[in-house]
Amino acid sequence: MEAALMHQTAATVPARWRCVGDASRAGRGQQLAGVVRLGAARRAASGALPVLRGSRLPGPVRALVSESESEAAAERAADGAVRLFVGLPADAVVSDGRGVSRSRAVSAALRALKLLGVDGVELPVSWAAVQPGSGAWFEWAGYRAVAAMVRDAGLDLRVSLRTDGDALPEWVADAAAADPDVLFTDRSGRRRVGCISFAVDELPVLVGRSPLQAYEAFFRSFAEEFNDLLGSTVTVGAITWSWTFL
Repeated sequence: MEAALMHQTAATVPARWRCVGDASRAGRGQQLAGVVRLGAARRAASGALPVLRGSRLPGPVRALVSESESEAAAERAADGAVRLFVGLPADAVVSDGRGVSRSRAVSAALRALKLLGVDGVELPVSWAAVQPGSGAWFEWAGYRAVAAMVRDAGLDLRVSLRTDGDALPEWVADAAAADPDVLFTDRSGRRRVGCISFAVDELPVLVGRSPLQAYEAFFRSFAEEFNDLLGSTVTVGAITWSWTFL
C-alpha cells in the first residue's frame, strides 16, 4: 500500500521534490551557510512559491501560505524585479531554540548584507528546536531574536518551516523508532528515516496525536508568535515535512 501510494505520488509531484533520508540531506537538500538564492529561481513556471499544496495542509496553514503567496505576487507585479535573498545557516539559532548563535556576528553580517543591496535572508525553522517536548509548549525566543535583527537591519526574512529529517523532535523520532510503520517505506522495504508516512496522517501515532494535529499545532504556534511580523518582515517561503526541496 505504501509503495503504491509513493508510486502514484511520484507521477504527480515535480522531479525536484523528493523524500530523502538524513544521509542525502547532507548534500543538496541541506540549508548551507552563505548560500545565495535568487528569489525567482525557486518558483515554479507558474510563478507560485514552491509549497506543497492539497488537503494535507491544515486549514490555518493553507490560509498562511495563501496570504504569503498573494503578497509575493503583488510585490512581483509592482516592480517586476528579481529579489536577492541570502541563506542563513541552520545553526543561527541554537538547538534548544532559546537564543542566537554568535549573535554579534549575525547582526554585523545582516548590516553588511543590507549595504550590499541584498533584499533579505532565508532561515529554516526547525520543529525540533521549538518543540523539544510533546506538550503544548513552544520555544520561539531564538527565532524571534533573529527576526528582530533582520527587521532592524532593514531586511526581509523568508522562513521555511521544517518538520522532516533532523528537524523531527526527539519525541517524534522516538515514536517512529517504536513503530517503524510510521515512516515512509519504498517498494524495496527500505524505511526513510525522518520522513513521516502519509498513511498515518490521521492516526494517533505521536503520543496520542496524529501527525496532522502535531503539524497544525506547530504551524498555529508560529503564526501566533509572528503575527505582528507576518506580511511585513516575515514571509513563509516553504513548508516541508516528508518532502525536501532539491
